[in-house]
Parts: sequence; C-alpha cells; structure tokens
Amino acid sequence: MASGVTKKVDTERYAHPNRSLNPVWSPDSKWIAYARLIDSHYKVIKTYNIETGQTLQLTDGMADAISPVWDATGKYLYFLASTDYGLNTGWLDMSSYDRPVTRALYLIVLNKDEPSPLLPRSDEEKEKPKDDASKTGKENTAVAPVKIDLDGIAERILAVDIPLRDYVDLQPGPEGYVFYAESVPNQQGVTLHRYNFKDRKSEVYLSPLHDISVSNDRKQLLYRSNGTWGILGTSDTGKKVGDGKLESLASRKIKIDPRAEWKQIFREGWRYQRDFLYVNNTHGAPWNDVYKWYSPWVEYVQHRTDLNYIVDILGGEVAVGHSFTSGGDFPQVETVPIGLLGADYDLDKGTYRFKKIFTGESWNPELKAPLRRARHWY
Repeated sequence: MASGVTKKVDTERYAHPNRSLNPVWSPDSKWIAYARLIDSHYKVIKTYNIETGQTLQLTDGMADAISPVWDATGKYLYFLASTDYGLNTGWLDMSSYDRPVTRALYLIVLNKDEPSPLLPRSDEEKEKPKDDASKTGKENTAVAPVKIDLDGIAERILAVDIPLRDYVDLQPGPEGYVFYAESVPNQQGVTLHRYNFKDRKSEVYLSPLHDISVSNDRKQLLYRSNGTWGILGTSDTGKKVGDGKLESLASRKIKIDPRAEWKQIFREGWRYQRDFLYVNNTHGAPWNDVYKWYSPWVEYVQHRTDLNYIVDILGGEVAVGHSFTSGGDFPQVETVPIGLLGADYDLDKGTYRFKKIFTGESWNPELKAPLRRARHWY
C-alpha cells in the first residue's frame, strides 16, 4: 500500500471448476501458502516469501493436495491430500463420476529443528516448572518468524490419525487445533470437525454447515446453516446449529431505488466482461461502443425481466458459448401445486369412465402415479 507496487506471485495454468490459488497468510505475515495445479492436474502446496520473492513447493505432486492452513504458531502447515484422485483430474470426463475421492489430514513440520507434535509421549511424571522471578506478568504476544527448511521436508510431512473421508476444506483454529469439513453422502451441507493435537482426538464441532469463516485472531467462528447465521467461539464444545444466532437480515427492510440499481447492474454486467473475460479483446467487440449502444435501453426498463433481457443481449455481443443471464429480485408469488391423476377418460352413457391409467416410471422411486395401485379396480 505504501509503494503502490503490485507483484505477481503465481498464476493458474489450466481452467478448472474448483478454484485453487486461495492464498492464506502466515502468522508472521511474511509467507503466503496456496494450492496450485501442476502438469499432471494434481495440486501441490506452495509457499511464497513476500520479502525475498522465493517460491517453495512443499509437496511432491504424487497426491492431490488442497486447502493449506497455518498453525497459530507458524511451526506447522496443515493440508488435505488424496491418493485416489487420479480419474478426477479429467473433471469433465464422466468416467470419473462414480469414483469417490477420499482425503487425509496432513501436517508439515516446517523447521527441521522443531519437534513433531505427533511424537510418542512418555508417561513419566514431569518436573514442575520453577517460578521465574524475572517474569513481568505480561503475556508475550509476539509471533516468532516462520522458518521453512526444504532439506528433508518430505520426511516431515505427517498424517494425522483420522479416518479417510471426503474432506473438502480446512479452517484455522486456536493453537493446537484445526478444523476440517467433511462432505457426507445424502447430507445438505458439511460436517465440521475439530482436531485437538494436545489430546490427539477429533470431535464434531457443528453440522450441517454451508458457510464457515474464522476470525483473524482464531477465537470466533462465523457459520451459516441454511438460513441461520451464527457466531461461536472456536474453543466452544457441545454447540448446535442455532447457538450464537445472529439476527436475520431477511427481517430487516431497506428502501431502494430500482432504477438506480438497474443502471448499476447493467454497468457491472458490462464491466465484468471487460475485466474478466478470458481474452482481452472481448472477441473483437468494440466494448466501449457496446456500452453506448445499449445503456439508453435501461431508461425504459419496467421490470427485472426487462433488465435481464438487455444484459443478455449485451453479453451476446461477445459471441461466446456458456453465457447466461438470470436471477435478480422478483416478487414472491404464492403458488398452489396441482396434482395430476395420470389417467385418460371418456364419456359412457353420460358419465365419466376411466379409459386408461398411466403407471408412471416404475423404475424411478421419485415419480409415483397416483392411480397406479388402483388400476385393477377398473
């Protein structure tokens, strides 16, 4: 911010629906850790030093590694990795659809002189610490510099003792803790676990969750479960969804000027294509002129559907596939579902008579014909 200089740390080389390169800062603010695709389309964990510009690859690329998270002390780096990810590298290939992915939780001891937190422990009684008269009573909050030794780092990558599951994300915790999210079959949202390195035990922290964010001091966790938002302490136990609930934004009302909002939305749609299309020339469309062509139309918008129509035409000037416009604020209209009997009928001597009963798709348990069971009555 002081110099106004921007430096490129790294760049992704392949298009993939799962975004990587989600950088996380080390506790001393000197390193950035992130996951990046390599030639095999596996991901590796890398770190970048902002002072020296040095980039280090910490994993060997033989497993698909994601979601790096720094320990609160900066001594360790946690991440998730899969050794059965292979077929999923071709994410658009349907042959991988029935191949489930499992991941394990790992940690890297970054400094070769630092002991592992998973070393076997002695059951011998420890000597009580002596009182130090030189202590001032003030807690030392300074963060030690992060030191990363590449020498022998492969031997310092350790698996944490939890079962293999479809883990999808890590979140930072207080010192000696890390959160990991599990995607559970047939469950909406993830189950969030918390691992305790002191006791070497894992527990379910909260479930099901759809959004998770931990505060910078690692003391508070913001969560969303369906429409419920809440804040809990990262050291809390025995909590359930609804604890620490925040007032719903849906209960608040604000006044808006739809016409001013529509103008802004139109400009944002135009700007997104200008700034984020995968090529800089918008496929040859004179983009500044395109804005002049269509912006007057916004004055005549009477409904959000009108605006979507204009923004869709705007995007059409790019002439690119997989370009869609939808959504927005629409009135809530109560609908009444109407069931269909699934039958044909005719008139017989002035009365109605079932002519044919349709059975539906017997192989699909979600589609049931209402009169199928009564078919033999007629």
